[in-house]
Amino acid sequence: MECCSTGMSALPPATAMPDATGQVAGAAGGGDVAATDASTTAGASAAPVADAAQGVADLQQAIAGLQTAVANLATAVQALQQSMAVGGGGPATTCGCASMSEPTTSQVLAPAPGTQEYSTDGGGADAAPGDAPAGNHAAHAAAEPSSPSVDVKRWVTGDTDGLHRDLLEKLAQVGEKIGRKVDIVSGFRTRAEQQHLYDLYKAGKGNLAAKPGHSNHESGNAADVNVGGKSLADDPEAKKAALALGLHFPVGGEPWHVEVK
Repeated sequence: MECCSTGMSALPPATAMPDATGQVAGAAGGGDVAATDASTTAGASAAPVADAAQGVADLQQAIAGLQTAVANLATAVQALQQSMAVGGGGPATTCGCASMSEPTTSQVLAPAPGTQEYSTDGGGADAAPGDAPAGNHAAHAAAEPSSPSVDVKRWVTGDTDGLHRDLLEKLAQVGEKIGRKVDIVSGFRTRAEQQHLYDLYKAGKGNLAAKPGHSNHESGNAADVNVGGKSLADDPEAKKAALALGLHFPVGGEPWHVEVK
C-alpha cells in the first residue's frame, strides 16, 4: 500500500483538456478580453479623425462665406463707379469757351480815330471767285472762340468777345512790349452781322465790306485795332512788335485791320 501511495503522489497535476471545439476554456476567456481591447482602441482612434473632418468642413464654409462677401463688395464698388459716372461725381471739366455775345452795330461801324475812312471788311472788297473763305484759317480758328485770359485783359480793351485766343494773346504781347494798351474797335462778327455790313456796302450806304464767309472777323482771327488813338499799323513801334509776333496786315489801305497768320 505504501508503494501505491508513493506512486500516486508522484503524478503531475491535472491539466485542462480542450472541449469539443478544440478550445481551452481559459483561452476562450482571454480572447473575449482581447476583442474588447481592440474595439476600445478603434473607437479612440476614430474620434480625432471625426474632429478633423468637422474642422475642414467649418473652414470650407468660412471660405465660401468670405468669397460671397468679396463678390458683394465688388458689386457695390461697380455700382458706385457707375453712379459717379452718370451723376458727374468727378471733377468738373471746362471747355474754355468764350462768351458769344455779339458786338453792337455801333461797335462795328465806329470809325477808327485818326483815319478818314473806316472799312469794316475782313479781307478787302468783294472776294474774287476762288478766294479762300474765312473758315480756311482752321489752324488758328477754335471750335468756339476763346475767352480772354487775365494777361489779355490787362493789355487789350474793347471788343474782345469771341476772338481767337491766339490773336488776343499776340495783341496783349504787343501792348506789353510797347507799354501801352491795345484797343479793339471791331472784333468777332456773326454771319448775320457780316451780311448786314455787306448789304449796306452794296447799297452804297456803308463802308467797304467783304462777302459773308470771306471775312476773318467771322472766324475770330481778325480785328480792327487802334493804339494810342491811331491804327495799329500807323504806329511804327506797335507795327514792328506785331509783325515780330506773327501778326500781319493783309488788306492794303486798312492799317487797323490785323490778322493772325
